[in-house]
Amino acid sequence: GISYHSPSVTDPTLTMEALDQTIAGFDTVEELLKHFNPDTWQEDMDHLYTESAPPRGRSFYERKSKVDLDRLNDEAKRYSCTPRNYSVNIREELKQTNAVFFPRCLLV
Repeated sequence: GISYHSPSVTDPTLTMEALDQTIAGFDTVEELLKHFNPDTWQEDMDHLYTESAPPRGRSFYERKSKVDLDRLNDEAKRYSCTPRNYSVNIREELKQTNAVFFPRCLLV
């Protein structure tokens, strides 16, 4: 079985490749939360599907008469499934958004 005792997601010694392999090994969100948050995984599961306002990017709030396409492009890069997103604290991200987690990718 999978060991649920592990380093933090933000552990600086954890390489991107190691984190990628670890995340890809999970079949369910519950397994993922147990692995990365052994003390709070049940609370995280209980609040995973609660209603919350959909997250909106900066361009939504700051637009005047037109959308800033460069800013939208920056936001698409920020929230895309790229290795830089593995430094995100997944528990906090899931608590703040209605997110569906798939191995190797966080879809918000």
